Amino acid sequence: MRQLLLLSLGCYCAAAARLNVLFIVSDDMRPELAPYGLPWMQTPNFDRLANQSTTFARAYCTVAVCAPARTALLTGIHNDFARVWSIGPYFRTSMPPNLAGPDALATLPQWFRQNGYNTTGFGKIFHQGGPSGGSGGLGGGDAPYSWSESYWFCDQYWTQLAQSPAAAGWPYGPGPTKTGTGCVQSAECIECLRHPLGSPGKFANGSLMGLGSVVSWASADCPDNCYPDGLVGDAVVAQIAAKAAPPYKGEPFFLAAGFKRPHLGFYAPKWAFDLYEPESIKIAAHRAPPFDMPAPAWSNGGSMGTFADTRELFETRPIETCSECGITNFSGVFLPDSKHYELRRGYQASVSLVDKQVGRILDALDSSGLRESTIVTFTGDHGWQVGEHGEWGKFTNFELGVRVPLMVSLPPDLRPQWGTVAMAPVSHLDLFPTLIEAAGLSQPPQNLSGLSLMPVLLDPSTPFLTKRPYAFSQYPRTVKNQKYMGMSMRTPEWRFTEWCSFNYTAAFPVWSLSNTTACQLELYDHRTDTGMNSEAFDDFDNVNLAYNGSYKAIVEMLHKQIVENWDGGRRPPVMPPSPRPGPSPEPPQPPQRPPGFLRYTDSATGRDLCLTAELGSTCKSQLESAPLWGGPCTAASAVWQQTPQGIELKSNDTDGQCLNLYGGGKSGTCPVGTGIHLHGCGWKSDGDRFEVANGRLLFVAAAGGSCSNLCGTLSSDGCIIVDECTVPRASGWAIVAAGGSWE
Repeated sequence: MRQLLLLSLGCYCAAAARLNVLFIVSDDMRPELAPYGLPWMQTPNFDRLANQSTTFARAYCTVAVCAPARTALLTGIHNDFARVWSIGPYFRTSMPPNLAGPDALATLPQWFRQNGYNTTGFGKIFHQGGPSGGSGGLGGGDAPYSWSESYWFCDQYWTQLAQSPAAAGWPYGPGPTKTGTGCVQSAECIECLRHPLGSPGKFANGSLMGLGSVVSWASADCPDNCYPDGLVGDAVVAQIAAKAAPPYKGEPFFLAAGFKRPHLGFYAPKWAFDLYEPESIKIAAHRAPPFDMPAPAWSNGGSMGTFADTRELFETRPIETCSECGITNFSGVFLPDSKHYELRRGYQASVSLVDKQVGRILDALDSSGLRESTIVTFTGDHGWQVGEHGEWGKFTNFELGVRVPLMVSLPPDLRPQWGTVAMAPVSHLDLFPTLIEAAGLSQPPQNLSGLSLMPVLLDPSTPFLTKRPYAFSQYPRTVKNQKYMGMSMRTPEWRFTEWCSFNYTAAFPVWSLSNTTACQLELYDHRTDTGMNSEAFDDFDNVNLAYNGSYKAIVEMLHKQIVENWDGGRRPPVMPPSPRPGPSPEPPQPPQRPPGFLRYTDSATGRDLCLTAELGSTCKSQLESAPLWGGPCTAASAVWQQTPQGIELKSNDTDGQCLNLYGGGKSGTCPVGTGIHLHGCGWKSDGDRFEVANGRLLFVAAAGGSCSNLCGTLSSDGCIIVDECTVPRASGWAIVAAGGSWE
């Protein structure tokens, strides 16, 4: 019977009750946990979960910073398509409205909701505030799309005060879009936190730094629920008990629990600090940047310099960097070794606080009788560097910046054995397709960028590497006014990163293996890295081999692999015509992109739109001098007209999203200062033109133009079908339409 269940998960899900999902995520949590081969870590509950899970030794986030990492995790799409690489943008407004609305893009909890699940969230799941639709660092949470009930916010400021709409006194309105929700610390807790037993300094009056002071760590003899993570633990335990009783009993649920720690500052109760004796703390063995590192690779100390007790301690030192990259006179700031010990102890204590809350949640799941029908997952939103490479934070593409813990526990009836370790490189993008397959759900409206891990979960010996032997991460950086994107690929043996010039509006890099002005390279040897011992945190990413001639063939091989596959990981979502099952929310309309917008559908949908023209118009008669047509339009004031330059799409749009589009047979140029923005990509070079070759419409950028070839064919009804370009790419250009869509 067990063999049959393993062969067909879909059959099991159809025949049995629907599986629940308990989704747990922790902020800044790297895999410094006992089940990853680190016995000094006091994490018995993570050991317990690992013994009931498949633990992924090489799991990676997409961007090592909170909001973009969580955007990818919760939407299942690559950051280049979501246009979210930093804290700030909300994916439903950074993406085109026809691809970001609730009918076109379903988040992970939203898709479960639309398939009949009760979805509830507690703590930090989406990044609170603007990155998820809120404001001023509060609210959001992708409400009301993702949740069946009002989301319960609970974050923490660096002053140790709770960060939530409720704590800020927001009004509490009716319905699923209630705002004033979340955790509130009691008056007794606030008083307790004012008097820490340990913290890194004193006020002028001699009292220890306590509540309200921005310090890097603090220990107080206060109950767990004086801290936001303890309050999240309380709320989730109560929610699990409610799920096992009427009116929820029998209704499938998706329950998300998000913990703040071990994010800075390291605030935890006394008992958590007592688990780690100061004399037992081991600091990072490699506390300097990698040898021959290109300058964009380093974040210059991370966030640690913002605290009262650390900012005066940072020392400026020169950094020996990659001479082949032309980097000179580069320096950074470093903490003295003496400070490493207390900060590392604070990080480890914060991890143990989260471990205790996870144990309470697992206890509640067991006692409720729901464990055998619930999928449990745990991950961190990204990694963290606790002094390694001189870094104190995420903000890098180094292994420790992007590597995360990942445990997936299927109910016992679906697993032949628990306690296994998977070694294939996997991505946060893989979790969305994994969970919907495990629960027996159909695909969401968007085209997910990841792969389901179910074959590995059902049989850890499955050769998952034959499908995709790498995981991608990226990070944006500006050095001396030069904007870079670091595209990083982790294979079983290597970490290879290219820091390249990047067109942020077209979301496309300028690849180059030899041009060090365009791209700077990193290559780190991980051939002996199992990811399951202390060496994984100290012995790798310390010497950049990219410019070592002995590794030239390896660099060329990996460069070819990352260039050929980067686009495959950022394929755009598509909008299916079929309705989705389950109850539909009734959200307000999302903010709309300004008028004057060009678009066409991906050929995978079987529908091709014309270039935009008058609002609501259909394809017009072809003008003899150019193969450009008017069609269904989002630009209220855009019209086609004949000009001396050729065919011109005129728009009164004033924000630069859509200006003038010129074309005219095999001639027609675009005067300097005019052009069109396709998803923000401006063509403003004199001599840009449209040409027709072999039935294909080409936009040819003149020398110095910011975009290159725009390819397409003419359909029988005169609309332009854009497809993959066959015209060779030139240095400094981006092929906007290659294999993708206008947006």
